[in-house]
Amino acid sequence: MAGRRKQAGARLWLRKRDEQDSSTWMWYIIDGKNQLSLGLFWDPHDPDGTKADLLLSEYKVDKAKGPRTAAAPSNADEIPLDDILDHMEASNPEKAGATDAEIRNRTNLLFCISELRKYWSGKYLSDVTAQSSVEYRNIRTGVRWKNQTKESDSSKIRVTGTQSARRELEVLNSAIQRYAREKNLTAIRQAELPPKAQPRDEWLTYDEVARLLLACRGRRWDPEADDWIRDARGRLVIKDPYTRRRRAGIARFILLAAWTGTRHDSVLRLRWKKNDSAGYVSGDLRTLFRRGDREADTSKSRNPCRIPTSLQAHIRRWQENDDKRDLLNIVHQQNGTGYNAYIQITFKQIVKDAGLDPERITPHTLRHTCAHWMKNEGVPIWVAADYLSMTVETLENVYGSHTLDSHELVVDAFAHRKRQVSPDRRSNASAAPVTLRVPSDPGRSNGRGDRWTRDWRMSKRPNRRRTP
Repeated sequence: MAGRRKQAGARLWLRKRDEQDSSTWMWYIIDGKNQLSLGLFWDPHDPDGTKADLLLSEYKVDKAKGPRTAAAPSNADEIPLDDILDHMEASNPEKAGATDAEIRNRTNLLFCISELRKYWSGKYLSDVTAQSSVEYRNIRTGVRWKNQTKESDSSKIRVTGTQSARRELEVLNSAIQRYAREKNLTAIRQAELPPKAQPRDEWLTYDEVARLLLACRGRRWDPEADDWIRDARGRLVIKDPYTRRRRAGIARFILLAAWTGTRHDSVLRLRWKKNDSAGYVSGDLRTLFRRGDREADTSKSRNPCRIPTSLQAHIRRWQENDDKRDLLNIVHQQNGTGYNAYIQITFKQIVKDAGLDPERITPHTLRHTCAHWMKNEGVPIWVAADYLSMTVETLENVYGSHTLDSHELVVDAFAHRKRQVSPDRRSNASAAPVTLRVPSDPGRSNGRGDRWTRDWRMSKRPNRRRTP
């Protein structure tokens, strides 16, 4: 029997720093499964990597001394940011059976790391200052999106804003904190973040949600006529049957998200039966569990909520149809499978057909809509926060300033407040009765005309409202 292959020792490796930029090559030390960036770019004046060989020799000497003497450097001038970003990337490996949200979050993280490398690669932790943070923000602001070609319409070109730079710098700070925590660093630097943008306060009215549902059924809205598109005979123009079948699952998503305020990822993963890895509805169709029984909760709470009565009728009808096909997912495609990818593209098409702005309305707007409806109906803020599975502070800061419609209670209170009489007027209260003039409204005056006389001296309850 052949013996085990002897593991190669620490050695140098030259590879591309970024897969999208083939002109950037850097030296690494490969030691078993570990990769250590030396922070050295390939130099045409030193093609053999003499400096890299010296660093490799120092690494072998430190390793031979043992782990106690080969501790991580404590000086910020000695810690390459490449090591910190590499450590962050290695700490978030691809997991088998990851959810759509986890896959999307990891993709966004890798994108932020790749953008950070373009500026911070070759620099050290000591280079993270307020000035360098501002410089990075200026470089990243106004960059054309990668999916925007030079031939794109100038009015539709999208560029990065300060919030893109903020998210990437947040990833850098998180990487520094993780590295410092695991390497026992005492002094670290943090990038200065751009100001946080104001929360988006977009929401939909009941009529606009109804237009989204009708757009799922194939209708198209004409903004100029302020009505659905019709042909020469006045008949509604409906899209083809394939499009209507493809949008049927999105219609379920809109109803569930708008009437329960559940986040879009949790809605897409809902199941009919009790589940350990995804949310589901109870057997009596009265409670919606936003996460599975054994599913770990994240920073985004997903507590159960009651299902509105008007929505229970729809869910009951969906269950009867899906039981005939033995389907598992509540929100599913026309072939019965769940949505494995984000529904942003199809949702934008539906929003556009409904005559709304696809850049303004996103799937998360339906959660804002539910919060606004509850606020407008006078639901107490702590009850609404518990229903939406968020803190009262978040509900008040993000969703608390949509409209002034809910202030009607204050307006009504001032309209019927107790009449205040000054001391001077109280002494002359017996001079004459008070005559109130109101607009002509037989319904409110009970047919007594435009004027009535009320003697405040004889009234024991002067603030009593007159019943129509």
